[in-house]
Amino acid sequence: MVGLQPTRKKLRGKTAIGSHLFEEGHSAADRRGFRTPRRRLKRRKWRLGLLEEIFAEPMAEVDPSFFVRLHQPWVSPLDKDRKKYAAIVFPTAKEDAKFYQKYPTI
Repeated sequence: MVGLQPTRKKLRGKTAIGSHLFEEGHSAADRRGFRTPRRRLKRRKWRLGLLEEIFAEPMAEVDPSFFVRLHQPWVSPLDKDRKKYAAIVFPTAKEDAKFYQKYPTI
């Protein structure tokens, strides 16, 4: 009964019981793969906000509700509860239809 003593794990010559072993580290390219699109989207959002700020007054003269409709793309003209806007992009449904006939892929 000599061999019944518990075996102890050794790591670099020291007893490793109770220590936590971490996974191998990843390269910087892995993290950069997540960081790059996040920065790109943040910059795009900033540029669009800047353009909206620049064109807010001229667009308000032409169509005061343009940016409101632009920020609410989920509102469908087919929605029965939608009473505020008659069209998606332009103030009237007739202008919307003409635009989508001229540019059907947009």
